[in-house]
Amino acid sequence: MRTLGVICWLLDLLDPSLIQFPRDGVKAFGILVVIGLLSTLLSWKKELRQNQDSYVTQMLQGFGEKDRLFLFDVVQKTIGIAAMLILCLEVMHLMGISPAVLVTAGGVGAVALGFGAKGIVSNSLSGLSFYISRPFIVSDFIDIPSEDLSRNVEYIG
Repeated sequence: MRTLGVICWLLDLLDPSLIQFPRDGVKAFGILVVIGLLSTLLSWKKELRQNQDSYVTQMLQGFGEKDRLFLFDVVQKTIGIAAMLILCLEVMHLMGISPAVLVTAGGVGAVALGFGAKGIVSNSLSGLSFYISRPFIVSDFIDIPSEDLSRNVEYIG
């Protein structure tokens, strides 16, 4: 109950001329549901990150070590992307922007990428292919003697 009071207090601080925030109960409840969903997704991601070793061995027992780490990384990134997408859509809704605008902009953006950015698309697809093929995982040791470079993989972005 205390959290609800704090959220209502923060929402009262919003200037109605800046954001036309709905003050009726149904729409406010919908916004609180979205906030709860985002909070749940982000807490799942945090929990997965903190207890990665135990979850990897429990959830993905039938896979090899590299496959388990890869699939677990995909799950973590999917949760983060879903949370950001929900947040963006809800902010757009609060600001009165229709999601159709996002779909239209996505279509125009796809046309622009298709005509003007062949290199970017090519490099993106190559990176995706490289990511899916998983030639190495976090904590692997990589040695490139011609460049006099040898390090452990710390992060794959």
